[in-house]
Amino acid sequence: MLDARKIYRKVTSKVNDFSPEQLQNLICVVNLYRGNSQRFEETVQGYLQKTAELAKETAEAIASMQKLLIAIVENEKIGAINKDLFDVLHALDDFDEKYSGFATGEVVVS
Repeated sequence: MLDARKIYRKVTSKVNDFSPEQLQNLICVVNLYRGNSQRFEETVQGYLQKTAELAKETAEAIASMQKLLIAIVENEKIGAINKDLFDVLHALDDFDEKYSGFATGEVVVS
C-alpha cells in the first residue's frame, strides 16, 4: 500500500490536493510496483525535455543580458568607474563557450 498522506499541497486550511506533477509521480510509483517501467521512463523523458527547454530559454536570456552589460561596461566612462564588472563580464566568455549548445538548440536530450 502506498502512503501518500503527507504528499500534497495545501490549497486552503481545509482543502489539500495533489499537483499534476505529484499525481504523475504517484502514478509512476504504482506502475513501477506493478512492473511497468514504461510510464516511468516516459515521465522522466518528459521531465528531461522540459528541463532542456527551460535551460535553453535561460541561456538565451543570459546571452542577451550579457551582450547588453558588455556594451554598457565597454562605454569608456562606465568602464573607468567599474573595471571589476568589466573583468567579470569578460570571464563569462568561458561560460558561453561551455554552455552555448543550449542557446542554439544543439543540446538534445535522449
